[in-house]
Amino acid sequence: MSIEKNTVEYEQENVIKLFDDVIAKFESEDRYIIGRTSINRYIEVPEVGYDLIIGLKKLKSVKDLNENLEKKYNEEIDVLSFIETLVELNFVKQKNEEVYSSEIRQTKGITFPFFEKKHFKWLFSKSFAIVFILYIALVSFYLFIIQGESIIINYNDIFFTDSLLIITLAIFVIDTLLVMVHEFSHFISIRGLGGELGHIGIGRRLFYFVFQTKIENIWALQKKDRLLVYSSGMICDVFLIVNLYLLSHITENSMPLMYGLSRIGILSLFVGLLFEMKFYMKTDMYFLIADLVNNPNLLQESIVFLKDTIRNKNIKIINRSVAAYSVLLLVGVGIEIYVLFRFFIPISLTALEQTYNLWLAGENELFYTNLLTISVTMIEIILVAIMFLKEKNILAKLRRKRLA
Repeated sequence: MSIEKNTVEYEQENVIKLFDDVIAKFESEDRYIIGRTSINRYIEVPEVGYDLIIGLKKLKSVKDLNENLEKKYNEEIDVLSFIETLVELNFVKQKNEEVYSSEIRQTKGITFPFFEKKHFKWLFSKSFAIVFILYIALVSFYLFIIQGESIIINYNDIFFTDSLLIITLAIFVIDTLLVMVHEFSHFISIRGLGGELGHIGIGRRLFYFVFQTKIENIWALQKKDRLLVYSSGMICDVFLIVNLYLLSHITENSMPLMYGLSRIGILSLFVGLLFEMKFYMKTDMYFLIADLVNNPNLLQESIVFLKDTIRNKNIKIINRSVAAYSVLLLVGVGIEIYVLFRFFIPISLTALEQTYNLWLAGENELFYTNLLTISVTMIEIILVAIMFLKEKNILAKLRRKRLA
């Protein structure tokens, strides 16, 4: 947001009152955030906009405020135009004799009002962090150094039965539960650090329904707390992976079913962490990096920079973070290829081989069950591809309309 510089006549009686929940924050050099917490609306403004909000919150007259700002910045400031923008954003409660009503934001999802900040605050204490890190380090040292466990899971471990139907159902149930835990960890962090913030809802990815944590008023938090909110899901995943490795180590020779289920959980979490490394998507890792380098448009700028580099255009580097993240975009593609050839293709081939061996062995009931499972999975993949291409085509048409 910019503030136009024009000469304006001000009345001494100008009365401007902001809503009580309007905040103004200094984020970093040349970066200021203003917003309203009750409607979850925030914008980035220049320093003069930040100073103006601070002045209005102190109930200074518009005339005095304008004179102070012009004296500080040694240029003409159109305060009234900025105030009109604040009115449009529903930041202004009263302007002279005119009183504005506040917007009412509808929260769609489960807010868990019985969970309060005090219930989770201890999770973000230094003492808990030390205990948590020590636990992860000690268990990891025992498993991967002393016992020699491989940190890279063998995909064959998930085939704990000849029935692909049972394996598929186990993968679906375990993956769903782990995603719920991942999302709930985001909710716990935003509630524990920010109080009455955040809710869990159901969103759609292609034709799948998935759990999503709506992280509201993230900009009301301090930067270090925001980074913790972004990374909380991944931290939880690491904690679960370590514990599932421990469970699989204990049950490997005594409880084959529990061993197989724990290995499915490890694989699901491991692939999930790799998913966070898809830097060309707005994952938790992306938001973490973007906030860390103070660039909310990091992805868009990096894509433009990478395209210009490939096309040998005259490149103008905005900052080093954009150039560095453009490299991560390529790393993300490499990770996608790795997951495809390291897990998905071998698992698919193993499933086909297992089904073929059942046919050779005359296990007709299991053979037809597996064949049906494979067929349904293939149909699902085709539908996902069609839906993806359809949505991509719709987005492309919308972009062309905007450019027209």
